[in-house]
Amino acid sequence: MAWRNNNPGNLKFEYAGSADKTVKSKRTKEQALLSAQKAYDGVVDLDQWGNAIFNTEDAGRDAKAKLLTKKHGDKTIEEMLPKYAVSDYSGKADTQAYAAGIHKLAASRGLDLKGKKISDLNPDEFNALMDGMQKVEGFKEGKVSIEKPETAVANAGPEAALVMPSITDDPTQGKPYLDSLAAANNPDSYSPGGVFSKSPALHDFAAGPRNPTQIAYAAAPKVPTFAPAPAPAEAPPIKQYLASNSDRNTPASAPIIDVGQDIKDRNIAHIVTGGFCGRG
Repeated sequence: MAWRNNNPGNLKFEYAGSADKTVKSKRTKEQALLSAQKAYDGVVDLDQWGNAIFNTEDAGRDAKAKLLTKKHGDKTIEEMLPKYAVSDYSGKADTQAYAAGIHKLAASRGLDLKGKKISDLNPDEFNALMDGMQKVEGFKEGKVSIEKPETAVANAGPEAALVMPSITDDPTQGKPYLDSLAAANNPDSYSPGGVFSKSPALHDFAAGPRNPTQIAYAAAPKVPTFAPAPAPAEAPPIKQYLASNSDRNTPASAPIIDVGQDIKDRNIAHIVTGGFCGRG
């Protein structure tokens, strides 16, 4: 993990909701990342445990050197380790074994760091301290390789699993970490999730541990068919009766009574019009 994160000192920034269940911090991942970026150059993200991810190995090493000199410069190795190496998700910290590992590497170079304050170490001694810590922290270079499926996805069966890019441990290889990461996330790559590790804790550069994805395929649903709707029955004829208040014109005939201007006809006119009867 230290190698994959370009973080030889496993510098960690705790945040709530991380995979480390021993963390009591209430700050968010965004707040922890901002704090890491203010403290050190080159921090691009935090992994699922809170370990900083640096853009280069040199940036991660410089950050560790800055931490040792600025925060622990007045301490010896044995005084520094209880504050540096604490128990967490990885297990209980064994500071005695940690110190022994550092002194063993220093002794292999003919150096003795015992009882010396970190700020008093000469460049060779300080590099021995850094390298010894890096070895104890498990910084082991590996090989990045990209594997693609042998058959096209379109021909995969319903239980086919997508082959994921992987990191294999190989100390003889260099570490073109960022270039390989970019290739893994290239649109032409078959990896939807970035670079993965074959170690028990699968790891994505930006998103933390992830499991290889299985893609299931199903036949396209069939569109249901329906029988044609029956033709509607012919509507019955409607009978319309002529009402008494119909607006139709009804012809009527009446005899025409000729009433002239003669005096004899005036009596008849009075009778017809309801007037008084005239002289007979």
